[in-house]
Amino acid sequence: MADNNDSGSIFGVVVANTSASALLDVRIQTRLKNAPQVAPIWLRILPPGTHLVRRANPGSMCAWEFARELLPTDKPFQPIVNSIEYRVIEIAFIDNRNQRWTTDERAILTRGGSQ
Repeated sequence: MADNNDSGSIFGVVVANTSASALLDVRIQTRLKNAPQVAPIWLRILPPGTHLVRRANPGSMCAWEFARELLPTDKPFQPIVNSIEYRVIEIAFIDNRNQRWTTDERAILTRGGSQ
């Protein structure tokens, strides 16, 4: 997705935890145009709510900025959908029952082993 601001488009991933419990060890693998080997987003804890993880500026030590909660006052975002150049490839996380889950780029959720 891209957001609209005065300095141009900023790419990031909106991560929503709609459950009542925090998710643990959240890893999000992405594909970004002109950056085929982007480090995954890793969130040790993802509390309930909707969060934004922006792509870090070039030359930054990290590939992604820290996640922050989206606020009603934030500028609107333009989602990028149906693109092979910008997409989430995989999401993995551990739920509050210590069960690992993964989802692929088609959003098929699969339960894995306990951690």
